[in-house]
Amino acid sequence: MDMKEFVRVIQIPTANGQILQEYGLFHCIFFALTIAAMVFAVIYTLKKGEKNLYFLYVLSSVLMWVGELYKQFCYSFKTGAFHYEWYFFPWQFCSTPLYTFLFCAIAKKGKLYDAVSAYNATYALFAGTCVMLYPSTLVSNYGISFQSLLHHALMMITGVSALVSYAEKFSVKLFFESFLVYCILFVIAIILNFAIPAITGQKVNMYFVSKTFPGKDNPFGIFQKAYPYPIFLIVYTLLFTEFAALIAHVAYLVAKKKAAKRLADRKSVV
Repeated sequence: MDMKEFVRVIQIPTANGQILQEYGLFHCIFFALTIAAMVFAVIYTLKKGEKNLYFLYVLSSVLMWVGELYKQFCYSFKTGAFHYEWYFFPWQFCSTPLYTFLFCAIAKKGKLYDAVSAYNATYALFAGTCVMLYPSTLVSNYGISFQSLLHHALMMITGVSALVSYAEKFSVKLFFESFLVYCILFVIAIILNFAIPAITGQKVNMYFVSKTFPGKDNPFGIFQKAYPYPIFLIVYTLLFTEFAALIAHVAYLVAKKKAAKRLADRKSVV
């Protein structure tokens, strides 16, 4: 068996090379299991607190990196000989938990840890949910499709656990710090969109905001065509930040309401 055939086999191709369908059986089963895991993660985090969050950061980091290395191997050797495709370099919006989850798994708790964890609880949770609802990454094999769905499922499961852990702590200051984390990662993506083509000659589309992919390969192509590029980047950022802020605000209100109820219950007992 040569390398090309080996790569084809380990990807587990579908029958007749058909692309797996959104909301088909494979996707629906994965989605249902993800929701169940999220419910379990919330219940367990409420009981165990940040110990469970730490466990999820470690577990998710290991599974995500194993999956990412598998994906990179498959795409780099798909022709049999090694050829790195920079389009698949892991710096998409949904790739950032590879780094932010790992950081939270190994870093000491402090302001930076809180900012990154708040990012995981809002921006990363929202991004993972979007892809799980609209899985454009499904392909004509089970291996890469499984890797993609598992990656985004872990974003949702670990993200909601972080959200529960930080719900009562959310403040304008903490959310702004998570926004700064987003901005740093976003700026790196923009730099890579210009630097990688200049260095390698290959087009990339990090965060789907590259000027070289304004068409069908860019889900935000409509917005990009409608605005000057700098304005488009601002609109893109505002769109994700609004949803991230909404997630944080709702979680904070729910947590505060539960805290007030617990306090009232204790007073009534006394």
